[in-house]
Amino acid sequence: MPAASDSPLSAESLNAALLAYVATFPAPERLRAHLEANGLTEHAAPFELELKAATRSAEAFIYAAAAAGQEKWDAAFNERFFQAVAAQHPWISREAFKRLESFGQYLNWHDGLGL
Repeated sequence: MPAASDSPLSAESLNAALLAYVATFPAPERLRAHLEANGLTEHAAPFELELKAATRSAEAFIYAAAAAGQEKWDAAFNERFFQAVAAQHPWISREAFKRLESFGQYLNWHDGLGL
C-alpha cells in the first residue's frame, strides 16, 4: 500500500472496498461496482492487487493451519488468523476482517479442511 496520505488506497478506502469485494467469497463485480460508485475506477488496479493479496494471505493461513492439524476454529484460532493477516496488511480493520473470516470458513467447509 502506498505510504502517501493522499493516496486513494487509504486504510478507510481499502476496508470499504474489502467489505464490498468479499461476502462469502471474493466477487470482482462487487468490487468494480464499489469503485465505480465511489469514483475510484482509475485506481482499480492497485485496489484489486491489494485486496487479492489480502485474500491470498487469508487462504494461505487457513490451508497452513489445516495442514498443521489445527483442531478447531475457535476464538483463539480466529485471533491468530486476524493477527497473521493484519501483520501482512496493517490497514485491515476487525470489521473488514470478518469478511475474510467468512471466506476462510467457506474454504474450510467447501474444501473439507476440518478446522
